[in-house]
Amino acid sequence: MRYNIHERSITYVYVTLDEPALRRQLALLRGALELKADDTRMRAVLLTPAQWEQLPYTAGNFTIYDPLANHQTPRGYFWYPGADGESFGRLGSYVVLKWIAEIEKIHPSIGV
Repeated sequence: MRYNIHERSITYVYVTLDEPALRRQLALLRGALELKADDTRMRAVLLTPAQWEQLPYTAGNFTIYDPLANHQTPRGYFWYPGADGESFGRLGSYVVLKWIAEIEKIHPSIGV
């Protein structure tokens, strides 16, 4: 991730439920990556429980990979509980764009 952010100028937007533990994890990750809290290369859209329940999915966290790239549509990864605790699947571009549109309806600050 460090290489992607600092060398390749890849951006990340995490969409997840707003919980104190996740806020701490994001702060630790920012520190490890030497990113300030307002650095837009790694953003988090933290949803309230009511907002989270409005989304078309609630089984895991959604990461939008490189949403500002002008050479391609954003890619997305959906994290879900797996036997290893770190399972994820890549989403098709259509699904990513559909989910971004759904998120924007309830949390316009996603801004991708």
